Amino acid sequence: MNKRILKNGFRLIFIACLSLGLSACAGGLPKYWPEKTSRVYDVSTNQPIQDVLVVATWHGTGGLEGARNDCYHLESARTNEKGEFTISEYSEGFSDALKTQKYIHLSFYKLNYKLNENLISNSYIQNDNYYLEKFTGSPKERFAYITGRGRGPSCSSGGDSKRKSFDFHKAVYEEAKSLAKTIKEKEDVQWLKERMASQIDTSYRKFTGDEKERKVDKIIKEYELRGK
Repeated sequence: MNKRILKNGFRLIFIACLSLGLSACAGGLPKYWPEKTSRVYDVSTNQPIQDVLVVATWHGTGGLEGARNDCYHLESARTNEKGEFTISEYSEGFSDALKTQKYIHLSFYKLNYKLNENLISNSYIQNDNYYLEKFTGSPKERFAYITGRGRGPSCSSGGDSKRKSFDFHKAVYEEAKSLAKTIKEKEDVQWLKERMASQIDTSYRKFTGDEKERKVDKIIKEYELRGK
C-alpha cells in the first residue's frame, strides 16, 4: 500500500477517534479477512448440494455510523458439485476499522430447501460445514418462509458490494412469484422485486404507482443486459 495513503489513513482514524471518543476506536486497525472455503450438505443424505446461493455480510457496531449495528461489506458465492463455496478475501477500509463486535453472517438459498439451524455454529470463522434440508411444508408455508425470514441479506452501507446479492434476491423473487396466489402475496412479490432492484439502484423510490414499477423493471433489465 502507498505509504502516503497509509499515513493519511491513520491520520483520519486519529481525527475520528478524537471526535467520536476513544471507545469508538476499539476496533483497532483495518482487519484483513482471508479467503475461506466451506461446504453445504443435505442433512438427510449427507451428500453435497450443488448450486446453493450463498451471501456473506460483514457487520459491526459503532464507528462513523454511530452505535447501530451496520452491514459494511457483502460477498457472494455458489456451491460447486462438491458442495463447496468460497468467500473471497476482504481488506477493510479505514472507516471499517472503527467498528467493534465484528462478525460475518451467511445467508443460503436453494429452491425447495431451508437451512437446518440445529446443526450449525453461529461463528462463520469456526464453522466449515453447513446443512440444508428439504422444505416439507405446503406451498403457502413455503411462501411465508421465503418472504419472511428468507427475504435475503441486506447491506445498506455495503456500497457497490451489495450488487453481488442480486442473484440471491432474484432467485427468491422468482420462487415467490411462482407460489403467489392471493392479493397480499402478490404485493409481497412486488416488494421482493423492488428489493432486488435496490441492490443496484434506489432511484425508483422517488416514484409511485405504475411509474415506480416501470423504473424497477428498467433497473433490473439494464443490469442484466450489462452482464452484471
